[in-house]
Amino acid sequence: MGERISVGTSFNNGWFIGAIVLAALCLIGGLALVAFHPEPAYALLGLGVLLGLIALVHGISISRGRKWFTTTADGFVYEDRRGTFEFNDGDIAEMGTWAKQIYNNGVPKSIQRDCRLVLEAGEIRGDFQFSYRFPNEMIDPNTEFLERNLQRLTDEAVERIAKGEALVGETWELDSRELVNRVGRKNETYALEELAAVDVVDNKTCIWIRGEAKPALQVPAVGLNALVLVRVLAKRFQDRGNKSEDEAGLGRIIFERDSSIAKGIIAFTFIIGGLMVLGAFVAAYFATQERDPTGPIILTGVLALLGLGIPALVWFNRINVLRCHTKGVCRMTTRTHKELEYKDIRVFSYGAIRQYVNGAYTGTTVTMSFEPAEGADGEAIKYSATMKKIDGELDNLREHISQVIASNMKGRLDRGESVRWTEGLTFAPDGLQLEVAGGILSKAKSRKIAYVNVLFSLQDGYFYLFKKGGKDAIYTLPVSASNFFPGFMLVNQLSYEANQTAAEPKAETADETPEE
Repeated sequence: MGERISVGTSFNNGWFIGAIVLAALCLIGGLALVAFHPEPAYALLGLGVLLGLIALVHGISISRGRKWFTTTADGFVYEDRRGTFEFNDGDIAEMGTWAKQIYNNGVPKSIQRDCRLVLEAGEIRGDFQFSYRFPNEMIDPNTEFLERNLQRLTDEAVERIAKGEALVGETWELDSRELVNRVGRKNETYALEELAAVDVVDNKTCIWIRGEAKPALQVPAVGLNALVLVRVLAKRFQDRGNKSEDEAGLGRIIFERDSSIAKGIIAFTFIIGGLMVLGAFVAAYFATQERDPTGPIILTGVLALLGLGIPALVWFNRINVLRCHTKGVCRMTTRTHKELEYKDIRVFSYGAIRQYVNGAYTGTTVTMSFEPAEGADGEAIKYSATMKKIDGELDNLREHISQVIASNMKGRLDRGESVRWTEGLTFAPDGLQLEVAGGILSKAKSRKIAYVNVLFSLQDGYFYLFKKGGKDAIYTLPVSASNFFPGFMLVNQLSYEANQTAAEPKAETADETPEE
């Protein structure tokens, strides 16, 4: 039996607990005052009784909504106020599930798993939906149950399609010849030979056709059979040998953030600007009627400047889009369109700063910059936007780009080149080179640590570098430092490989080489 998980309402509810606490305080305070100040005491007692009744009604509602979900070796058990019900894996005819990060004041606190199971037992068919949360540092307690059923449904779908039947979702249908996407009252049909790739992007199952950067189909990843569709098509693409190198241009879009100004805001700005310009004409007319037209003239100038300037400022900054493709990154503004392939990027920097006003979280400012290598085609790309919350797709994007750049750095290192990581740190073929800046009374120093002796930790937005056997960090830098994440991936890989292959620690004399 797996862990018994609450998937319904809970008595650990802030409003319920708050009503109980306030009711108790009002009743205690009223009883304490009744002998000295009867009128305010009766008011407190009345308020306490009212809050108590609210807590009672809320408690009854919570009690009726209590539900539990427990996995078994070959199924699951569902409990609610009606009783206990046991189901086998085979009773699950369709399934949809997805996990998303939950934030509190911009800080990731927990993960929420949303599930939807369509159960069939004989002629009975039911739709069972539930959600639960677990801490970030904890593995989903239902991982084994979800994986085995997703794989079972995938295997069954492959068999049905081979027999000429179809895998059906809420707005789509896949058979052995084509994929049909129902959009409103019309159907969009794609032959299987047209389909090029499938992936989950921004919590959506996305399918691309050949030669297209944007996905032809997007459905919620939590939708029924959406993840089964991903696995069925992924296996088909693998069998026929799809390669991302075959994609034209920068390849398919795997991430997009559009911080452009909404059309409604642009229209509103132009209306306000037009009214200001009209006001400027009115002020100019009055200026001709006054003996001293100084005031109306100043007002005319201010209104004209604002009426023309604000709409112009909005118009020329209306587009702000960052797109990351499988083979490169694209940055679009109203006036520029820049593209840069990953193979040409030497420096990738990423920063995320949470913003607070009077202790209240107002959003996170995300900055990214991509700098090309010398002689590479393309210009440097910079992107900045403030978002209410940081989602998992930004982390996935950072990891994806960092991994590509780290692989390029590793290739150069394998060819015997030294590769600069970030300020003060350089990858050498035989170790990590540290450049320690000198002071007024000291010279700049250089030391090298063999990768087998490299230890590190991340804490509170900083990277701490240690030498094996040492207690204190010998180098510290913020994770927002230029090119930190690609280098962090590479140093992690080099340290792991060195420890896997080293028979014994290297001698101290070979480990450090001070520079005079």
